[in-house]
Amino acid sequence: MKNRADADDALQQLFVKLWIAREALFITRNLQGYLYGMLKHQVLNQIRNNVSALQHNYRIVQKQPPYDDELYTWAERNYRSELLERAIATLPPQQQAVATMRREGYSNQEIAVRLNLSIHTVNTHYRECLKRLKELLAGAAKLMITLLILFR
Repeated sequence: MKNRADADDALQQLFVKLWIAREALFITRNLQGYLYGMLKHQVLNQIRNNVSALQHNYRIVQKQPPYDDELYTWAERNYRSELLERAIATLPPQQQAVATMRREGYSNQEIAVRLNLSIHTVNTHYRECLKRLKELLAGAAKLMITLLILFR
């Protein structure tokens, strides 16, 4: 046994077994050898039970789905969405419209038709919009990383 407490427990259990079986106990050979054999079997059973329990716990852990903090994920997604909306609000009106429609899933061709612009103008607005949003959101990303490092 690796620690003294487990050894003491095994010895205590041995003495309890001896006490319970004291009336039926008949030792014809040496008592020391008998006690040694009992203790050896007691320790081996305890080790086997510990391994079985460990394997059982491992199987249970493997069956559990990975930890997912839905509230944290939802809050983070909401925070990022809010940051993006604020950043889009600072853009010129044409770029705001293009960014909003792209966010809603429209293609550049569909945006050009809806806003009555050329596809080249939509591409230019979108490219400028992305460049401006990256500049605006870079500071927020640095802040988020700093906060994550500090509070995690």
